[in-house]
Amino acid sequence: MRVSAKVDYALRACVELAVAAGDGPVKGERIAQAQGVPLKFLENILLDLRHAGLVQSQRGAEGGYWLALPPAEVSLADVIRAVEGPIANVRGVRPEQVEYDGAARPLQDVWIALRASMRAVLEDVTRRRIALPERGVEIALLDWGGAGPLALLHHANGFCAATLDLVARLLRAHFRVIGMDARGHGDSSRPATADAYEWREFGADLAAVARVLAGDRGRVALGLGHSFGGTSMLLAAAEEPALFERLVLVDPVLHEPRGTHHYDTARHERASEMVQRATRRRAVFPDRAAARENWRGKDMFAEWDPRAFDLYLAEAIGDRSDGPVELKCRPETEAAVYMAGFTSNVWDPTEKLAVPTLILWAQRGNFPRSVYEAYVRHIGDARIQDVDAGHLMAMERPELVVDAALAFAGTRGR
Repeated sequence: MRVSAKVDYALRACVELAVAAGDGPVKGERIAQAQGVPLKFLENILLDLRHAGLVQSQRGAEGGYWLALPPAEVSLADVIRAVEGPIANVRGVRPEQVEYDGAARPLQDVWIALRASMRAVLEDVTRRRIALPERGVEIALLDWGGAGPLALLHHANGFCAATLDLVARLLRAHFRVIGMDARGHGDSSRPATADAYEWREFGADLAAVARVLAGDRGRVALGLGHSFGGTSMLLAAAEEPALFERLVLVDPVLHEPRGTHHYDTARHERASEMVQRATRRRAVFPDRAAARENWRGKDMFAEWDPRAFDLYLAEAIGDRSDGPVELKCRPETEAAVYMAGFTSNVWDPTEKLAVPTLILWAQRGNFPRSVYEAYVRHIGDARIQDVDAGHLMAMERPELVVDAALAFAGTRGR
């Protein structure tokens, strides 16, 4: 989906109004100046938003604009529809009304599926950012809602929070579910230096996010991290154990327990292979259709739930101003994370961690169970559960991940 200037300006105007919610009307001139938007263009956009029932206005010296609904009830999809009509249409026509003949007949199903996947991402998930000035980054969050205690999710290296959507939706009946984009991933900040992607930095970011969320939601009842996200979750809990009640680590990246193990030849060889693979990864495509065609036959995606694959296409790729689309997590960032694994030490900080921990071991993955067994003894209050799935089980068999997490939590969050 290409975001037009009109949609961009409309979203930025709504953000300004959301920030000012409760402070009275906001002048159009103030919004235009704050966001660098041409005033006449902005006034037309605000008129569209008013007609759609998203914005109200008042004339006069004390007049201005304000959101007609609480900020949390205004979705991206609402704003897009208000200024440009249906989220997905074909030549201005709803997908159901398009007719094709012959070999092109299946295209109608493609457009309907595209609209459905876009709605799934946009409509019922709240997006926001947390500024962490002490960490030098801003972290993007996806909030799936839910009325229970807080569940905080962290994705794998090279992915983004949206790829855990299927897990999040199943957890939402029991928890208030929030996922974060790691630094250099998704819509979070992208520090420029290689040392910004040391593993300890990801754990510290996650701990900082947990501290902020705890002010509103209380402790993290369930911290769930997939792959490298599980490693980050473990490091965060080691830094702030009082903020986490339980951890579920989904086939986490844990190395042989040998301190910083600079001398571990096998570890260097494994990490080097991952670095080379990430560096060679194609990052730019003419459009998402080209990316889909390129990836659909790749082994990595072979077992994915089609919904997770659609979310990866929608959320892990960004639109460039010059036309093509590009991976939000750049290959050099993914490679830097793997490279940092050469010397990262997860073993020492997690000794006798006072947070109950469940490690889900992918029986069809690549990590030796013996390493997890060593960490279970080292952590103390931890256990392993074998899962008949591959390393990417969060996108392949999300129901297995959630069933294990809920059983581990017991009645917590139910």
